[in-house]
Amino acid sequence: MKIGRVGAMGWVAALTLLVGGRGALAQTMPPDGSDSVRTVINRNIELTWLGHDAVWLRSPGGQQILINPWLDNPRSPDTLDVRALAQRLRRIDIILVSQGRPEDLGETVAIAKRTRALVVAVPELAEYLRGQGLPASQVQAANTGGTLDLRSVRITLTQAATSPAGPGTSATIGTKHPNAPVYTGAAVGFMLRFENGQTLYYGGPTAFYAGMEHLRALYNPTIALLPIGGRDSMGPMEAAYAAELLDARVVIPIHYGTSPEMTGTPDLFRAEMASRGLNDRLLILQPGEIVK
Repeated sequence: MKIGRVGAMGWVAALTLLVGGRGALAQTMPPDGSDSVRTVINRNIELTWLGHDAVWLRSPGGQQILINPWLDNPRSPDTLDVRALAQRLRRIDIILVSQGRPEDLGETVAIAKRTRALVVAVPELAEYLRGQGLPASQVQAANTGGTLDLRSVRITLTQAATSPAGPGTSATIGTKHPNAPVYTGAAVGFMLRFENGQTLYYGGPTAFYAGMEHLRALYNPTIALLPIGGRDSMGPMEAAYAAELLDARVVIPIHYGTSPEMTGTPDLFRAEMASRGLNDRLLILQPGEIVK
């Protein structure tokens, strides 16, 4: 297993090369977690947290997956090699979008147009994406509880407890309330079952909800990516309780540090995990760190 950074040529330059965006740079957290925790991921899976709740994955079968690709978020890594990043994002097979908020939709449309990746979203958001010029055959609509088998990866949409909204205002669709958000369907999380039988749970921007105890029985996830920022998702206390219920062998915090209102931190999450005897399962990643 190798864990590292890939160069220092600038994340913003790479993003500009790919989708014409501009990013804000941020400081990074030191890595955490034992080698035994990291070894769980080392079953031909590569995983990179890209700040906020943006994640890049490579499955054992070589499928490259982006989740919520807000690539110029304030936690974007600034030390990734431009060519290495461009090469990775030049071929993306699947993009998963948990909801229509700009910080989750991110650069989905631009990357999908460039790579022809399949995009998974709830029906309302899928319709919006088609309206942005993505071919109908490229956008895979599914609803909460639905399962898609795409390019050797099984993807199940799970509940995410947060308010739905969309990318823009109702002024773009001609209503009388120009400050109202566009509705793009309910938010979801994702359960990914890879070719080797390993399962990853991506909570996205969810609050804690009572049904989480059933996810372990149904899907038995090995890896769980959980939001800890608070304010618009779970905070550290709720996320640690969710981790206990999910019983995943690796727990990775996401969705934090991108605004002052997000008061949840890795240190607070570490303390909550330790209080439940789960600190040996915690893996805190730096943005841009590659686990493989």
